[in-house]
Amino acid sequence: MNYTMKVEIPAGSITRYNFDEKGRLKVKHFQSMPVSYPANYGYIDETLADDGAEADVLVITREPLLPATYIDIKVIGYIDMTDGGEKDEKFIAVPVEDVDPTYAEINSVFDLPKAELDRIYAFYSVYKQLPEGRKTVELNGYKDEHLAKELLGIAQQRFSSAK
Repeated sequence: MNYTMKVEIPAGSITRYNFDEKGRLKVKHFQSMPVSYPANYGYIDETLADDGAEADVLVITREPLLPATYIDIKVIGYIDMTDGGEKDEKFIAVPVEDVDPTYAEINSVFDLPKAELDRIYAFYSVYKQLPEGRKTVELNGYKDEHLAKELLGIAQQRFSSAK
């Protein structure tokens, strides 16, 4: 499943950037927990998730990507996540083979090394614990590329209908 992602946060960053309604990249906040983003974070173009925003995605790359750049990605699964009682899946991706053939054999989230999956899961388990009073996050495991494709198909339809 190939898509285009817009990067908001580079891997290793503690700064939460996002694009405002005018398309400006702004600092939303600094991460209070002593953790950094385990992969490049952004969203998949032309999707609309259940929470009313574009579908969130992490792309694993060999070096951090600059915010506001686009990359063609292969979605390989997602973390089934609820944030403050609202569904908020985090899709997991790797670059398409033309961008980086390193990941050509990775077709499912379950093809990733266990240590990589553990790092991503650990980040989402704790990243909102500080400051106190933030939304509670529930994680319900990883889901495969087939379920990811279904959800992203729905998100694309939702986007098309909202135009």
